[in-house]
This record gives sequence, C-alpha cells and structure tokens, in this order.
Amino acid sequence: MSLTELNSRDAVLAALREFDDRGRERFLSTYGFGPARSYFLEYEGSRYDSKAVVGVAHGIQHPHLGPLRASDFSGGEATVKKVLEGLGFRVLRLATRDSSVWALCANPSRYRIREAVEHLDVDYWLVGRSNMRKGDAVAVWQTRDGEGHRGVVALGQVVGEPETRGDSENPYWVSVDDAQSEGIRVPVRYQRLSVPLWVDGSEVGQFLASLSVARAQGGTVFHLTDEQWARLVDLAGGFTSDEPSIAEAEAAVVRNRPSSGQGFGLSAEERAAVENYAMQRAKEYFAARWPSVRDVSQVCSFDLLCSSANGELLVSRSA
Repeated sequence: MSLTELNSRDAVLAALREFDDRGRERFLSTYGFGPARSYFLEYEGSRYDSKAVVGVAHGIQHPHLGPLRASDFSGGEATVKKVLEGLGFRVLRLATRDSSVWALCANPSRYRIREAVEHLDVDYWLVGRSNMRKGDAVAVWQTRDGEGHRGVVALGQVVGEPETRGDSENPYWVSVDDAQSEGIRVPVRYQRLSVPLWVDGSEVGQFLASLSVARAQGGTVFHLTDEQWARLVDLAGGFTSDEPSIAEAEAAVVRNRPSSGQGFGLSAEERAAVENYAMQRAKEYFAARWPSVRDVSQVCSFDLLCSSANGELLVSRSA
C-alpha cells in the first residue's frame, strides 16, 4: 500500500467529516497517529492533522486495503503535502516547536533509578554533548533489572540548561566514582507513572521494544519521534509540562498578592532559623542511632538519608 493509490478528493473530504465527528483526539487514537507538528491541511477555516487524514482517506477510497498506518508512510513536503495539494487542498507548514523529545537510559546495577524517580525532585542526568535543552521532554528507560524487567519507569522534562558538574550529593548511585564523575548534565524533573511500562509479549511491550533505546548496547541519550512520544504519553495517561500556562501564571499572581491585613506570620529570617534548628536536632537524633546520616535536602524531596553498613536505608524530614 502507498500514497500513490490515493487520488480521490471525495475520500479526503469524507475523512475530514469523520475527523470533525469524532474530534481530533479520538480520531488520532482510533487510527494510531500522533499529533501533527508541522504540516496541517486547512479547509473551511479549520486545520487538520495532514498525515492522519491522508491515512484514513486511503482506507475510505480503498476499503479492501484499509487505512494506512502511521508506520506505512512518512509525512512532509514530498509525500502528504504533494498528494493533498494535487487534490486541490491547501497544506500549511507551521514552525516546528523548539523542544525535542528523548529517551534517557539508566542501568539499575549502577544507578537505582526507580528510587531516584520516587524521591528526587530534580535529577541531574549525564548527557555528554547531546543537544538537550531546557523544555525538552524525556522518557526514562531502565535496562533489565534483577527480576528481568526493562522499560519506561517515568516521563519527565528538562528544567534547566546543560552544565558541567558532578552528582556527589545524589544518594542513589551505586558507585561513589560514578557520583563524583564530572560531566555535562541537565536537570530533569520527573513525572511518576502509576505503574512502569515493561517490555513483554503484549502490544504495548512490542511497541516499547521497537524504540531505539530498547536496542541500545551503550549510551545514555536517544532520540524519540513525535509519534513515539505521543504514544508514550497516551500509555502514561497524559503528561504535564513544567511550563505554566498563561492562565496558571495569572492565577499564581492573584494568589500571591499580599492581603490588606497585617498578619502575624514569621519573617523569612525567623522561618529560616526555625528550619535550621529543626534540621540540627534531627541530625543529632538520627546520628545517635545510624552510622551514616547525610543532609540531602537540596536534591531530594526529603531532608536526611540514614544508612547502615548492611545497606538498610531510612529517609526522614526534619519538620
């Protein structure tokens, strides 16, 4: 099957009507397409995802062949745009988004990634000389663990620009040398999954196994296509960007405006003194009971990490 078999303008119009009837999200998910990023069919004041429309129109014109799948053909200037313009439609190319999508790969024998996802507010990933930048989206991949599991354990977003630094305050490295190794790292804020997405014999597992990160023999950073990212987001039940919307920003401004009353709250200096006192007392308490007590409040969602010689861990907040 190929795009050359689509030569019916009426079939495209029928696909547009189905798009309108189902709505964009349902139309795309029904036929397995991700959202368009650059090329849109414009018709009667509305814009449609051009590749998905062409794939569905093919099945309408040739019901014995069925709709084309996203993997059956590529979108863009020389394919979808050419076919649609040949049928008299207008196709717009919009500016692509600045951010990219990546898969980050962690070996659980070197880094306890699932614990890091659970506890770290921001994790610094060693990315070498890749082009990762603030705003990029990521899927966090765990290689095979002791129970035979491998797959996606979190989604996330890069929340700062690359910088050269070590990661010695991170308690989830298995090797101290790895933690202290300096390199180009980016800060990533995780979005936790209700359950990991493991590679198995299911349709989802087969999709995960098709990702480039699943076939990697080495390396940390791998590209994802927009279609792959859209499928992962759908499997995860959605994705929340770290960038606030205009409405959210306006609401935050309203919430943070000072009230007309004086109030009797502590000053910033007084709150800091109280927090420092509480932290010191907590350290003294746990130091009397655990061989090692570390302050990890700057990198974790808790304050103190206590550990014993046999590998037992305890996490605690000072207040």
